[in-house]
Amino acid sequence: MLYYGARARDRRISGLILLGPVSDVAAEAKRLGRLELRRRVAAAERIARRDPQALVPRAWGFWSARRYLSLYRPGGDEDVFPYYRPGARWTALRSVRLPVAAFIGSRDEYLDRRPQDVIDALRRNASRAPSFTGTVVSGARHGFQNRERELADLIVRWVHSSSRDE
Repeated sequence: MLYYGARARDRRISGLILLGPVSDVAAEAKRLGRLELRRRVAAAERIARRDPQALVPRAWGFWSARRYLSLYRPGGDEDVFPYYRPGARWTALRSVRLPVAAFIGSRDEYLDRRPQDVIDALRRNASRAPSFTGTVVSGARHGFQNRERELADLIVRWVHSSSRDE
């Protein structure tokens, strides 16, 4: 949705809500270790050169080499939350010209840093957004399980306040 919101200029979209905006690259590096991820990306690049649709080893997941690289190669098309890379361009988020709200669980299992650090990075890089709201949902994991009501209330509140700003 971020990519679409950055590119489409669709008048039907009046704001962008990011739920658990975590970098796949950073999450996988946390899970595997940076060196192992680098090794796997290099192997996926070799596989993709021979056949982009060929599958990576099953232990890595059920991905084609092209898809694996899209998810886990730093700077790739899907690397839209590059808070783990100092000096990253943040192309998609910096292109959004809509109000943005980001909600992150304080116990998000995929984060490799404090949730507030991610909110701060998002805020700094939502430079063309007319407004930015960042909220850490206390006690919530990545999928906001058992915090759905609180999340829904926060979203409704943001939608109402965002629509008043127009």
